[in-house]
Amino acid sequence: MDLALDPLRPSRLYLATNTGLLKSENGGDLWTDFNEGLPTPSVTAVSTDRHGNVYAGTARGLFVNSPRLASVPAPLVSLQALSGSYVSAQGCGGSFVHANAMTAGPCEMFTIYDLNGGALNDGDRIHLRAANGQFVAAEDGGRLDRSDVPVNANRRLPLAWETFVVRRKGGGTAIRSGDFIALQSINGTYLAAESGGAGNCECDSRLNANRFEAREWETFVIVMR
Repeated sequence: MDLALDPLRPSRLYLATNTGLLKSENGGDLWTDFNEGLPTPSVTAVSTDRHGNVYAGTARGLFVNSPRLASVPAPLVSLQALSGSYVSAQGCGGSFVHANAMTAGPCEMFTIYDLNGGALNDGDRIHLRAANGQFVAAEDGGRLDRSDVPVNANRRLPLAWETFVVRRKGGGTAIRSGDFIALQSINGTYLAAESGGAGNCECDSRLNANRFEAREWETFVIVMR
């Protein structure tokens, strides 16, 4: 057996056993199963990180769970670039993010996690998750010194590079459906839809995280579903 505690809530414990993963919310007085998505019942090791994510070692590989997002309201949103095309996770996740879709289907819908809680406001920190369950990331956390800093939707865990600050354009605090927004990476760079999403090929409409300020290509209309 192996034991780990949640650094964000020390009374929350995780226990690895040969019959599954157990969780306690009260320091070990009461244990419940924590096996959803577990590839095999036998768990040989368990650990946590400073974000509260849980890592369980099994015979079939590493199992990861992010319980800190379970209590965060998570509506669906889509984003429209300057040209009117929608931001799209290619293949619904697992690859690049482009602004090249004419309609908003499943691959253009993102679950938005507002880490500040409550209604979405200017300056809130967010995660975006594609339809396949993987999170959107600004590679290297965003860079100003490169012309190609891709935005991908291929991360299992939402950590630093997968965290963005949402900025409402035109002033005001509360962000509502139809508002103009910009997305800022953890390093302060803005996400841009190349050519405003009007390029003739995928390379011309991809998203990059390498802009110093939010102008037209760095502005999106947020549509809340």
